[in-house]
Amino acid sequence: MSIPYNINPVKATCMKYDCTDHGIQGINDTCFGICASYSGTYDTFDMDPKCSKACTDLVEQRKRQIFGVGSCDHQVPYRPVAWEQVPRYVPVLLRKGLNPEQALKKCNELCKSNSLKEQCQEDCLTDFNAIEQFEQQPSVKPKLLSSLSSSSSSSSSSKITIVSIVVTALIVLSVLLYFKFK
Repeated sequence: MSIPYNINPVKATCMKYDCTDHGIQGINDTCFGICASYSGTYDTFDMDPKCSKACTDLVEQRKRQIFGVGSCDHQVPYRPVAWEQVPRYVPVLLRKGLNPEQALKKCNELCKSNSLKEQCQEDCLTDFNAIEQFEQQPSVKPKLLSSLSSSSSSSSSSKITIVSIVVTALIVLSVLLYFKFK
């Protein structure tokens, strides 16, 4: 059963951390952790691509704010290992048909028996905060949204990505030509 809600990992991450005045690693780990919990996988390279893109864009935006550069800098946080010490109950409960408020309440109840109760309850709230009402047909899969501040940052990010691809292709071509004519 799919979840009849939009999932916005950026909104929930920025509710947990001030995304304009916080380091990259916590933002990175939290955002991708939300994607992992709603994608039902611990493999951060095998999760919903829209969710991953939203988190990548958030981290990229934060890197520009802190360091003045993006992915070309060596300060790129890698996708975290999405191994959780406590279960992420809210996405599972939503799939079972509970509404978000019921899922949050049940999640907090389930956390009471966990040895890491506070972490479990914090994850319940974070996953709950990622939920947005889905306005269309409830049978449609959740649409993952990015709430980055401006469309210009995403367009400049895509320009940088294109430039990076072109530069990489030219380097590879140069190396191949060098060895061919050597």
